[in-house]
Amino acid sequence: MEYENINYKMKKIFLGGCPFGDENLGDDAILSSLLNTFGSRKDELTICKIDYNNNDYINEYVNKKRLNTKIYPNKFYSPPIFGFSINGRRNPIKAFFNYQLDKRQIKSKDLLICGGGTLITDLPWQIIKLVNISKKLNVPIILFGMGMAEIKDYNSIKFLQKSLNKLEDIYVRDLFVKSKLLAIGINEEKIKVCYDPAIALMPNATLNINNLFEKNEIEPYENDRIKIAISLSSESDIKKETDFNAINSIIKYLINKYNAIIFLIPTSHYKHCDTLFMSKLSINSNVILIKKRFEPEDLIQFLSKFHLVLSSRLHLNIFSSIVGTPFIGLIRNSKISDFSTLLELNSYYFNEIGSKAFYTYLDFMIENNKSIRKKILNNIEMMRSVHIDCVEEIFKKYLA
Repeated sequence: MEYENINYKMKKIFLGGCPFGDENLGDDAILSSLLNTFGSRKDELTICKIDYNNNDYINEYVNKKRLNTKIYPNKFYSPPIFGFSINGRRNPIKAFFNYQLDKRQIKSKDLLICGGGTLITDLPWQIIKLVNISKKLNVPIILFGMGMAEIKDYNSIKFLQKSLNKLEDIYVRDLFVKSKLLAIGINEEKIKVCYDPAIALMPNATLNINNLFEKNEIEPYENDRIKIAISLSSESDIKKETDFNAINSIIKYLINKYNAIIFLIPTSHYKHCDTLFMSKLSINSNVILIKKRFEPEDLIQFLSKFHLVLSSRLHLNIFSSIVGTPFIGLIRNSKISDFSTLLELNSYYFNEIGSKAFYTYLDFMIENNKSIRKKILNNIEMMRSVHIDCVEEIFKKYLA
C-alpha cells in the first residue's frame, strides 16, 4: 500500500503496544505490516522492543525493511502502585526510569499507534500506560488491529473503561472484539473494524527455499505429494491440553490415506520453545520438523503450496488464508475460532480432534481444496479492502 500521493510534511510516528522482539512470528507479522503501512511515505518511525532478549534479530529485520526507524528497548508494565507503573519484577526505581524513557520517546510525536495483538486483557497495563502518557503529552493515540481476551477482573474493566473512552478511534480485529468492548462499556462510536494488520501482508514471490531447508528436505516440498502443515503453540494456556496422541493419529491417517508429507512449523522461537514442544511428535521421513526461522512474508509464500494447515496459532492461520490455503483452527482461545468463523471454516478443541466429525471435515477440506481456496481468497480480499480503507482514514485524519 502506498500513500505518497497525499500532500504532507514528514511525520513522526510511534509504533507501540505489541512486544516486538519476542521472537514470535505473529508479533513479527504485525510489526512488518505496520512498517509497510505507516512507513510507506518514509516518515520517521519509532518502535519499542522488549529488553530481556539479547539477540539482534529485531534490529536486523527492521533495518532491512526500512532505514528511517528508531528502535529502543524497554519493559512491559504491571498495575500502578502508589501512582507508579511497576515492571514485571516489581522494581519501582527501574520502572520509574523506564517510564521516563517511554515519555521521552513519545514526546513530540505526531501519532502513537498502539497495536496490534491481544493487548486488551485482564492485565492491560501496557496499553493503559501508553494511553496515559499520550494524553499527558497531548500526542494523538489510536488502537489499531486490536484483539481482546475475556476479562473477568473488575478493576481491569474499570481501568479500561476510563482509559479507552478517552480515545477517538479504536480499530479492532473483528466484530467479536467490538462486541466485547461494548460489553465493558466502551462507547460504540469509537470502535471500528480494520481486521488484523497481518491481513495486509503479501507473499514473498522471490522466496528461495534453499535458504530454509537442508538438501534432503527440499525434494519433499517441491514434489507433487499432498502437503499438510501443523503448528502447535507451546504457550502455557494450551500446552497441557495439546493431545499428542490425537495429533500423531491424524498424521498417520493423512500419510496412509493421502500419502501426505507433513511439515511441523514452529512460530515461537524464544528458547526454541515451539520446536522442542513439537519434537514430541513422531518425526520420520514423512514428517519434517522445520528448525529455521521464517520471516512473515516468506512463510506466507511457503504455505501457498500446501493443501491444508492445522494450527493453534492465529497468525499461521492468517498466513495460510492470505494465499488461499485452507486451515483448520485448533482452538486455544476465542481468537482462533473467531477467525475461522470470519473465513466460514470450522475449528475444533483438542478434545474434539479424535472425533468422527473432525475426520469427516478433514477429508472434506482436502477433497474440496480448490473450491475452498476460492472462497477463502474472496473473504480475504474483502477484509483487506476494509483494512486499506481504515488506513487511508488514519492518514487523512492524523497524518495529512
